[in-house]
Amino acid sequence: MKTPLNPVRAGIGEGRRALIVSLLVFLALAPEVLAAGSESSAQMLFNGRDLEGWDTYLGVKEVPGLPFDPFGTWDEPIGRNVDPTGVFSVVDVDGEPAIRISGEIWGALISRSEYQDYHLSLEYKWGSERHAPRDEAPPNTGLLYHSVGPDGAFWSYWMRSVEFEIMEGRTGDLTSVDGIEATTNSAWDRSAGYPWLRYSESEEDGQTSVSGAVFRIAASENFESPADQWTRVDILVLGDRAVHKVNGNTVLAIDDLRHEVDGEMVPLTSGALQIQSEGAEVFVRRITLRPIDSIVDRAPAEQ
Repeated sequence: MKTPLNPVRAGIGEGRRALIVSLLVFLALAPEVLAAGSESSAQMLFNGRDLEGWDTYLGVKEVPGLPFDPFGTWDEPIGRNVDPTGVFSVVDVDGEPAIRISGEIWGALISRSEYQDYHLSLEYKWGSERHAPRDEAPPNTGLLYHSVGPDGAFWSYWMRSVEFEIMEGRTGDLTSVDGIEATTNSAWDRSAGYPWLRYSESEEDGQTSVSGAVFRIAASENFESPADQWTRVDILVLGDRAVHKVNGNTVLAIDDLRHEVDGEMVPLTSGALQIQSEGAEVFVRRITLRPIDSIVDRAPAEQ
């Protein structure tokens, strides 16, 4: 059952400051919300005090070496709401509450609610910590949407989902997690720097249908802010379509999101959210979600 979007619920006492910050953030960052509907249609998914509304999830403690075998057999994962090293916490950054994800053990924050037909936005900024096996690689996390099925289905760390890639130099890419398939424009490189990715494709009416156990579709251009500054990302999803935006720029438009259920490919139109822990310290704030009934901007930015 999908959870309806509710107005922001305010705490009192120690939560008053967080509420004020959240309201200021909403007014500053989302004027389109007020233009498109009422303020009450938006929901702040981070209250600035704690991780209410989210579960923590951690996979196996020792991350296997790269490249991964997506069909490997894994040790027992750590699981939900067991966080022995404090991978997930709430801190103040730049005078505002943020979620800190250390990246030390791979896993995710998982929303307790499922969503469909929405505009989701958040801001992130990289911290300084890096952890093996990605301690020498570009910092990496991701916003996974339409998350369905069992915990840790992919590499013991993440539910089946569509990934809005957040990685230095590659933010806005689409990555399939546990066999998601999609249709998208064929103009962009899908595999540079990722030799273990496997996919198949077929051309029809100027579109490329891409499928496989693991695949990535590159964003049209890199619009990420410098590492010491905040980057805003937006996802607009309606039915089985999606648009990825970075700092206000449309970088990818996706159609026909689908996955296999009981041997049949079916549309993937809703699910939980996941925010990854994947080897790099990252701070996340201003997580806002509101319902939509149309997507106007479908074209990626000019290259």
